[in-house]
Amino acid sequence: MTIEALFQPFTIKSLTLENRFVLAPMSRYTSQNETPNEDLVSYHRRRAERGLGLTITGATAVDRPAANNNPDLACFRPHTHAAWQQVVDAVHDAGGPIALQLWHAGALYQMEPDWLPAPVESPSGIKPTGEPTGVAMTEQDIADTIDVFARGAAS
Repeated sequence: MTIEALFQPFTIKSLTLENRFVLAPMSRYTSQNETPNEDLVSYHRRRAERGLGLTITGATAVDRPAANNNPDLACFRPHTHAAWQQVVDAVHDAGGPIALQLWHAGALYQMEPDWLPAPVESPSGIKPTGEPTGVAMTEQDIADTIDVFARGAAS
């Protein structure tokens, strides 16, 4: 196998990429008040301008009170949709496609311990280390979280 295949267009279902180079989701920690700013717009635009096949944004918290564990990470909630549209438009204007990495921090709140917008929630209420943290989600909490992921993906 040679590397020429990396430079060839790639199609899967309705998505066609100009090449197989993909920016893996990497969080930038530059969004003030959980909202994408010009730094994030510019960062993703520059990658598209250089011919990246696909840009995947860094961690973007779903619309759930405890989904985000850092105020410098963007979220995908109604008050941030216009700012995200600027990111999408910049990448599209530069000729590239973009995908949003939706996420929920779960039990991983050690990144920013002094910032806690809501009680930590996770399916079990237990950190990967086995220590208790926050609250275990109810069946309804889990269903609501699945719903916000679906609504975010559909937007």
